[in-house]
Amino acid sequence: MLIDLLSNTGYIIVNKEIIKKIGLHEAILLGELCSEYIYWKKKDETVNEFFYSTRENIEENTGLSAYQQRTAISNLVKKDIIVMKSEGMPLKTWYFINENKLQELLFDNIEEDTENEMEKSSSKDVIQQDVKKIDNKALNNFRTSYEEILQHDVKEVNINNNKNNNKENKIDGLFNFIINNKKEIPEEFKNVDYEKLYQTLERYEMLYSCDILEQISSKNKEKIKVITYVIALMVRDNIPSNTITRTKLIDIYKLCKNKQIEYENTNKEISDFISYYYKSVINSGKKNEI
Repeated sequence: MLIDLLSNTGYIIVNKEIIKKIGLHEAILLGELCSEYIYWKKKDETVNEFFYSTRENIEENTGLSAYQQRTAISNLVKKDIIVMKSEGMPLKTWYFINENKLQELLFDNIEEDTENEMEKSSSKDVIQQDVKKIDNKALNNFRTSYEEILQHDVKEVNINNNKNNNKENKIDGLFNFIINNKKEIPEEFKNVDYEKLYQTLERYEMLYSCDILEQISSKNKEKIKVITYVIALMVRDNIPSNTITRTKLIDIYKLCKNKQIEYENTNKEISDFISYYYKSVINSGKKNEI
């Protein structure tokens, strides 16, 4: 249960992704509410999944002032992450944590950070842009054109020693090696510096615990597996990662998926998505070095 993972017992769990999505105070308060929910749930004292708490109790456990709590709670309510009501004699404040919304916040919208900016321009407008150096590094995360990313003017990349090998098995094999510490690793990664691989995955925030992965939809789990695999290829092939952000990796994945759908059942059909995606990532890195 996701609420269990975000609850705290004697310390505060603050999820980095939640901080990015809703803010530090909101993340702290949410972690505390998750902890209180688990406490009252175990005592069988929740009412239709609602539980009560006080501002004094929250302040004691988190250090958040009454004003900071009001602001954070207001933001969480607006985002439909929590529901708050006051009832009873004496009057008490009751909270409900919307776990479906919480899961959506963490996992279902992995592309949320870039999607809105990408939709501001049509693909036609983006393709017509001139390829030029972008001085603003923040804008560089969003303005790479389809032509820059997908024209694949790089050399052929050796992704598999045998193209007939089952890529899904290789992806699953690598993922199990990383997540479950399995001993077996695909042959193509035998010479990879494992410490560097883990450090790179950690920098891209792509190391997920088994408990967290159990909460993720199969679609997003597959996305994480593919991106993890491509990061491993980058480490294997010594591709510089300093010009490719986590946001860019997710953004390129989305573009490639859109192209895969667009080209389906045409003479441009993408039969090897991993290769297509990896080449697109390399292209993006080369363009950012201009």
